[in-house]
Amino acid sequence: MIAYKPTILLVDDQPSNIKMLAEILKSHYNILIAISGIDGLKILKTTTPDLILLDIFMPNMDGFSFADKMHSIFSDKQIPIIFVSSAHDYESIQKSLNKGACDYILKPYDPKTLQIKIKKVLFKVEKSRFESNYVEGIKIMNTFFSQGIKSINHEMLYDWANNLIDIIMYAKDPLRAVLPCFENTYDDSSHNVKVAILSVILGRTLNLKNIQLQDLAISGILHDSGKVYLPKDILDKLTSLDPIEFESVKQHPRKSYEVSKELGIHKVQILNAILHHHEKLDGTGYPDELVGYEIPLLSQILSVCDIFDALTTDRTYRPHFTTYDALKIMKTDMHHQLNEQYVNNLIALL
Repeated sequence: MIAYKPTILLVDDQPSNIKMLAEILKSHYNILIAISGIDGLKILKTTTPDLILLDIFMPNMDGFSFADKMHSIFSDKQIPIIFVSSAHDYESIQKSLNKGACDYILKPYDPKTLQIKIKKVLFKVEKSRFESNYVEGIKIMNTFFSQGIKSINHEMLYDWANNLIDIIMYAKDPLRAVLPCFENTYDDSSHNVKVAILSVILGRTLNLKNIQLQDLAISGILHDSGKVYLPKDILDKLTSLDPIEFESVKQHPRKSYEVSKELGIHKVQILNAILHHHEKLDGTGYPDELVGYEIPLLSQILSVCDIFDALTTDRTYRPHFTTYDALKIMKTDMHHQLNEQYVNNLIALL
């Protein structure tokens, strides 16, 4: 897995300040340099950095004016700003925060403090992006489960999936950023979205190509879509299912497969991933009792994430397990059913 290096734009008219900041940050970040506010705005026309470190006192256009123009011209980019200034007065600090700054760093700055503040801001940005994507995914699936297949289309699913992949590819610690967004309460919409997100994050650790991550995202968000056809009294039952009810539930992978085709998704890799996400390596799964590597790679990833989310959420018939206990169950009781490498990769992420 190739580590993503965030890009930081330095905007300062003093070459010595620029040189010092670049020297401190270059090993962890890609650095862009602007020696004036005007140059900074020109860079933003073609590039979207992850963060801007902005001086206040510059000729022609000071930092406050730069922030105003950036928010006006590039409002869609939502780039976080940290002001870096020698001004110690309360008015300058307060004005910086009122201009939308995420933080304010006083010169001369301590390199360790600078690094810590930058990491905190970038992590907050990651969490915010994940939260927006998660909420959007739930909105799509809530619409689907309440209004049916015709209420959504594959274009909106692919837009959501591509946005998710962009966020994950640019995230330093994607799982830690997204987990606070997840609720412990189970429902079909959030479960589908969480499995999709977890699967793409896990797939990234396996160095899957972007097209495979896209397939994972689509198959994940639709893997249980067939439950829209299951009786609500079975889905909400407070006790364990009887054999007849369980046979009914076991039909949902095929129903999800058909739902996906009705939505205009015909890619074999996606459809097979959905169809076989309940298969087990020892052949005890369903619907086709596939064994070992007869099970598609994407299905094996979905299975690990599906089970992890199911165990760590409250169900009508039991409370949720802790992350530790869920992983212990997956490592011990289910080691013959799940891909051990994928479980270990999930543990490493946590």
